[in-house]
Order: sequence, then C-alpha cells, then structure tokens
Amino acid sequence: MMLVKTRSEPVELMSIRYLNTRMELTEKEKLQYSNLEKGYEGEVKFDHLAEILQEERLIINDLLLEVNNSYFQIDTLIISESMIHLLEIKNYQGDWYLESDKLYTVTAGREYKNPVYQLKRSAALLRQLLQTLKQNYPVEAPSFSLTLNSPYIKPRWTNLLFFQPKSTAL
Repeated sequence: MMLVKTRSEPVELMSIRYLNTRMELTEKEKLQYSNLEKGYEGEVKFDHLAEILQEERLIINDLLLEVNNSYFQIDTLIISESMIHLLEIKNYQGDWYLESDKLYTVTAGREYKNPVYQLKRSAALLRQLLQTLKQNYPVEAPSFSLTLNSPYIKPRWTNLLFFQPKSTAL
C-alpha cells in the first residue's frame, strides 16, 4: 500500500472550530460543527484501517476534482492494478434503515441524504475525467457496505463505509 495523498482537516471544520472559541454558535451552527467533527473523525478512523492493506495499492485521500465545469469530492480513492475504487465515508451513529433507496434513522424516522447518490455522481464524473484524459481504467460501480452493528441495516451495496463508535452509555 502506498499513500499518495494524506487527508487534511477540512477548511470549513477549522473555521467553525475557530469561531466556536470566539463566539457563541447558534444551535444550527453547533449541529453543523458536530457533524463536521464526526465526519472528519470517521475519515481518520478509515485511514487507520486502510493502513493495514497488504496488497499493492495506491491510496489518495480527500480529492476535489473538476470535469466539464462540475466539481466533485472523493473521500478516498484506492487504485489497484485492475480497478479504481471510490469510497465515501460516513460516521453515522444510531440505528438506520434503507427503504426505497432512502436512508432513515430508526429512532426519529428522519430521512437523510442517501450517500449513494453522491457516490454515483462522483463515479460518473471520474469516468468522464478518465475519458477526457484518454485513460481506459475501470471505476468500480458505486455501492456501499455498512459497518454498523445494527439489526436494522439492510446492506445492499459494498463501498460506502459507516463507522459507529462503541456506546459509552452506562
């Protein structure tokens, strides 16, 4: 495994951290801050897991690319001899379920953006970029797996990684 590009803290996270020390954030800003912290924490956890890959692979983290005036972000790109794998990493907590390709929390029944849509868009744009560069390299079709220990998750895909920290409740 060869790490080509390390992950850096998102500018938005660094900015809101700074603001949090200087002023009282609104409830909406606090939620955004918490989500950014959790998201970055999940990506860093994944990076540590990826360090144990034994196969010959290139790993590129935290990419922002542009093709045909469309920007897209990829959390992690793993390039093997025969394939490019896109990974979208989420650090969601609690119990979740999928219904008609919609992602919901079990407790509140609240719908969240399905990360598969972002993954599909990124894969399509990456293929366009590779075609523009005259590179015929296969990109793994968007899919995901859930690493949550939840009986409610119905895994249907294999490339979106979710992390759930162990509960510290007493």
